[in-house]
Amino acid sequence: MSEVAQLADVSPSTVSLYLRRPNEVSSRRAERIQTAIDRLGYLPNTMAGGLASSRSNIIGVIVPTITFSFFSETLETLERNLRAAGYQLLIGNTEFDASREEELIRSILSWNPSGLVLTGFSHSRKSVSLLSNSDIPIVEMWDYGQEGLDMVVGFSHRTCGRLMAEHLMRNGYRHMAF
Repeated sequence: MSEVAQLADVSPSTVSLYLRRPNEVSSRRAERIQTAIDRLGYLPNTMAGGLASSRSNIIGVIVPTITFSFFSETLETLERNLRAAGYQLLIGNTEFDASREEELIRSILSWNPSGLVLTGFSHSRKSVSLLSNSDIPIVEMWDYGQEGLDMVVGFSHRTCGRLMAEHLMRNGYRHMAF
């Protein structure tokens, strides 16, 4: 970083700020810093940055499968939006196995993530204990209607089903099956 700062004729703290929050550096300085980074082939050590802040720029996301389109679309949307905010996804696939979810939670927590996104409310006792003892934001997604560990983003399956049935009945359908 000091070599980048020297070549760009800025302080190392300006380079650090540019790497963390590029919008807070003037466009003239940002251009010089990026030119120096490109010329030197500099890659920031994200592990060192994570040690300094005690958090990484990683957000863990655990889904039951990546083959179902709604989960893969969710991952794609999360990745796009979190990338824009400077985060990197670490994706775990449980294959609908609670013990696998527990392994993934342990693994992701060992990276000191900035947050963790889980699917649903059904977690093993050990998983709940691990999550409750962590000091990171936890988001449970794809369900709604009960108290979560921290934050919940989802919808009520029961309400969606009722609204669909009411819509079909209003439109004259009387013999429905699922």
